[in-house]
Amino acid sequence: MSHCSHCYMSCDDINMMENGLRAELAKAREQIKRQSEIIKSNPAMALTALGNGLSSLDEELRIMQLAAISTVLLQNTIESAKERIIKGNPYWTVAYQDACDAVDREIKLRSQLEKAEKALNEILTYQKHTRKERALVSEIARKYFEEKKDAGR
Repeated sequence: MSHCSHCYMSCDDINMMENGLRAELAKAREQIKRQSEIIKSNPAMALTALGNGLSSLDEELRIMQLAAISTVLLQNTIESAKERIIKGNPYWTVAYQDACDAVDREIKLRSQLEKAEKALNEILTYQKHTRKERALVSEIARKYFEEKKDAGR
């Protein structure tokens, strides 16, 4: 196990962390992909549920309920999440809430992915930095021993 001269972690520990972060990134990317597929399929399910279960509502209300679902799926940001309609609103439906929940999961996964990518980039930058330092130390040591060898002749 080798240690860098100025850090408390071994190179093996850093490599394990890097591999772990890479695995987490891959997992987060897969979750985002699955979440995106759910969100994309959710409006179709919502349309079916809305069309079958709310036949007593007039057509305009149905259109507005569908528009609310579409809007929440398109406005997939933290800021837009703060402006969502609440349960008492006539345009709120269970399908709308399902869409909100799916969007919230995707936002959370994007945030986790961003944090993991940042951590991985920091580790890669650190490793690149330490490799340069090790190369410099090796070069200095090589020159020192060459000079010592030449001085001994």
